Amino acid sequence: MADNVGKFFDSVSNFFSGGDQIPWCDRDLIAGIEKEVADAQNGSPDHVFKECLMRLSWALIAPDWRQALNLKKMNEARIKRDGAIGIGIAATAVGLLAGGIAAAVARKK
Repeated sequence: MADNVGKFFDSVSNFFSGGDQIPWCDRDLIAGIEKEVADAQNGSPDHVFKECLMRLSWALIAPDWRQALNLKKMNEARIKRDGAIGIGIAATAVGLLAGGIAAAVARKK
């Protein structure tokens, strides 16, 4: 029983902490993609060059990720707030149910 309760609380804490990883691009990755673009420019088909250029564009945008980070923070805050409200409502419901059962048992005696 204690193991099940521990697993339950671990899963709830993992849910609220979030495990998403936002990809980061470092200088080595960007340098490698720049080399690919240079190689593709010299003798590769046009669609290969365009694909490499698109990858470079995304890699150059990726180190900042400000909008994604802000959105992630907002969503985590909302989930925590909504989760706390839900836990409060559930605790109130359990308390009312337990109180009703206790009142019914006391009335029977």
